[in-house]
Amino acid sequence: MRSARWLAALILTWAAAAAPPARAADTLNAYSIWPENWARPMLQEFEKASGIKVNFVRFSSGEALARLIAEKNTPRVDVLFGGPVETFAAGAKEGIFEPYKPPAAASLPARFKAADGSWVAIADDPLVFSIAVTALLSAAALATILPALRASRLDPLRALRHD
Repeated sequence: MRSARWLAALILTWAAAAAPPARAADTLNAYSIWPENWARPMLQEFEKASGIKVNFVRFSSGEALARLIAEKNTPRVDVLFGGPVETFAAGAKEGIFEPYKPPAAASLPARFKAADGSWVAIADDPLVFSIAVTALLSAAALATILPALRASRLDPLRALRHD
């Protein structure tokens, strides 16, 4: 039994010495601003592609930013994932992000990345504002506004402005 342990230790030592160098990280810790049902599938795909395990905690953008600023000198996470550009711009002003320009950044339009590499967008999520127009306006007003809304598909709010 003793010689079997010695042989196993020798094999493990040899395997460790012959193994390729370790990756920079085997685990990545992240704060996600995106809801878990959006973040989890994307992070699972990253795990499959990279072999790097991702641990993440979901926070609102304000809470995630506040935590990152508070943890600036002793970071607890490697990545802030998802959220509005304004959060990343505020974090960049606080100096909490290290610049990184992925290979695909060169092909992205300027609005999807910071020139200094402090953030790169991964999605273009529209914000939607809706109102119950029928509850707010008379039938006569609706007869005027609805055709204008339909005609201005690219900017529906343009039809409601009084420029």
